[in-house]
Amino acid sequence: MPARNNSLAKKAGQSKGHIRRRLIVRALHDLILAKGYAETSLSDLAEAVGMSVSHLLYYFDSKEAVLEELCCKVSTRFLAVITAPSDDSPEERILAHLDHIFTGRGRLRQEYRFTAEMAALSVNRLKMRKLIAEFNKQWSAILTLWFQQIPRPSGISAEDAAVRTQAVLAGLVNRAQFDPQLGRKHLHRLFRLALSDILGVRTLNSHSDGQRAVEANIGKDVGQAITHSSRAD
Repeated sequence: MPARNNSLAKKAGQSKGHIRRRLIVRALHDLILAKGYAETSLSDLAEAVGMSVSHLLYYFDSKEAVLEELCCKVSTRFLAVITAPSDDSPEERILAHLDHIFTGRGRLRQEYRFTAEMAALSVNRLKMRKLIAEFNKQWSAILTLWFQQIPRPSGISAEDAAVRTQAVLAGLVNRAQFDPQLGRKHLHRLFRLALSDILGVRTLNSHSDGQRAVEANIGKDVGQAITHSSRAD
């Protein structure tokens, strides 16, 4: 292992085993983006982290175990960031949380592909399906709580607003996979229009300075969970 990673591990009070597991999970994320999960072999994964296959299997008993860890890691970090204490209003939190998906850091279109592949991989993998279902349940509960605290059109419950928001987002992300002409700014505008409709307003308020700061922090922290880095978190 590179000396730099050893140093980081010591500073963070982490064992070499813990840091190596994190590097393996990161490597799988990058390989999924580069060639897809099905085309990634254990040998590819081991080579990406400078290990033999037998050494890698000391930390994870299969490639699928690494995939499950990656799914848990991304979901846990995402939920932790959006539930962090904040003085912002519910509307500001909704905007900051959702806008960052289109304006945050990282290789955006590649991350759309990553999200789509994770969903596809869950179809025939029961444990993955349960992990993603639980993530969606918790995410929906957070959105519902926020929607409960802001005015909505008559007849639209907070629960329905949360489901509609997630559905629109999923649809836009899916469309982005197959339409290279659909740029980030266009996607962002369409999503804001849809969210305005859900909230029953003509347009959403512009970002305040505080709102932009929240968005930047969300983009930075969630991005660290799912984008490439040569170091451990």
